Amino acid sequence: MLVNDTITFSGLSPAVYNLSVTDANGCVVATQHTLSNPNNPCYVTLSLKLFIQGFYHSPAYMNAVIDPVTSPGICDTTSVELHDFHTPFSIQYKTTCYLDTTGNSQVVFPGSAWMNNYYIVVNSIETWSKYPVQLGEFNYFDFTVNPGPAFKNFGLKTD
Repeated sequence: MLVNDTITFSGLSPAVYNLSVTDANGCVVATQHTLSNPNNPCYVTLSLKLFIQGFYHSPAYMNAVIDPVTSPGICDTTSVELHDFHTPFSIQYKTTCYLDTTGNSQVVFPGSAWMNNYYIVVNSIETWSKYPVQLGEFNYFDFTVNPGPAFKNFGLKTD
């Protein structure tokens, strides 16, 4: 749609776009733009890695406790919260996710979490990230790294 010499495209998927503009004199300007994630996404995905100590079975593996027969790759469910990084550290978002037997999980939050800073709180046994984490385009947080990224280093010491 052309409005005041501006053309707006909406609903584009992340991709590489080539743009060519020709003015009234026939002069051409071409550019390439990579749209990797819209400025206002519908959701934000956070990839987490963590182990629940009671289910941990070395090396870097947890037992499938929900249903080892029909879901052998799923360890358990856990709730994940995003807390404001200013006192009183109130809960901004909360969701439940599956945690696989290798400690990985994909957590989805509303797009309004995009580019904001939060403490990540995992509630299997309440564990907070040591510092606020900004959620942007690529989000990965690993609670298993030593020294731990968990508040007061309460993370599980792995092999």
